[in-house]
Amino acid sequence: MQTITLNNAIKNFAALPPQILHGDEVINVATDDGNIILISEENYRNLVLQCEVNANPAFKESLLQGLYASPDELVPEDGLPFEMRQPQYNAQTEAAIAEARGIIDGNVQTKTFSSLADFYEDLDGEDDEDEA
Repeated sequence: MQTITLNNAIKNFAALPPQILHGDEVINVATDDGNIILISEENYRNLVLQCEVNANPAFKESLLQGLYASPDELVPEDGLPFEMRQPQYNAQTEAAIAEARGIIDGNVQTKTFSSLADFYEDLDGEDDEDEA
């Protein structure tokens, strides 16, 4: 943990977020009235979660049991509490999925553009063709 004075924190404030967010740094800002700890939101949320879990011993025990349980122990004897089935898509969604797979496989030809301006120009051209 890095400790800096309040004056240094104010002078160099723009440099602090990258250190905290990308370097996973914790910064202690020392003031005359006490210290301020600067941490990332992700680290803050993790600390809050740890506190919530530790505040509820039954929940903590349940999490630990689940962590070390085998998959067979996690599924009730009478099976999952929901029906396993494939989603049923409408014809338009099925066609879009088939087109996407065709593009991925290289079986469907697509247009490419070297710039956003070229893309918009092509879109404008399609409008002109629709009006004709």
